[in-house]
Amino acid sequence: MPTIEYVNVPTPKHLVPAVMNLIAHEFGLSVAKEQQYVIAKAPKPTQMDAALIKRVWNESGPVIRKALKFLASKEGKVVVAAELAKEVFGASKGHRLSGAMGAFGRRSKNRYNGLKPFTATWNALNSQWEYTMPADIAKMVAEL
Repeated sequence: MPTIEYVNVPTPKHLVPAVMNLIAHEFGLSVAKEQQYVIAKAPKPTQMDAALIKRVWNESGPVIRKALKFLASKEGKVVVAAELAKEVFGASKGHRLSGAMGAFGRRSKNRYNGLKPFTATWNALNSQWEYTMPADIAKMVAEL
């Protein structure tokens, strides 16, 4: 069998099924209508409910889970980034927390319609991030 070289080709999502069918056709495969590749779009969430919190939890690694649990334990109270970093990583210095929160923010934007189980606010006077988890969400997180 000859070696096949692969390349990345940016393709609009709505055209992916047509491209997959074209490739199958080129390889001499016939694809039945019911077997064709279809992109399933999950509905975008509109509120932070128990199902979404469970989904966020299940899709999170140990760092974000630890941060969520700590914020839940401080329900409704402001937690500064240094305190959260010390709890999660054992030290308040460094950029690991900002990296984890940045990645979580991108995931939240792309998967959860921008919804997060906590608020993150920049305090310009103190030059630090402050995190708060509402009491109702904290109770749901605590049960996980």
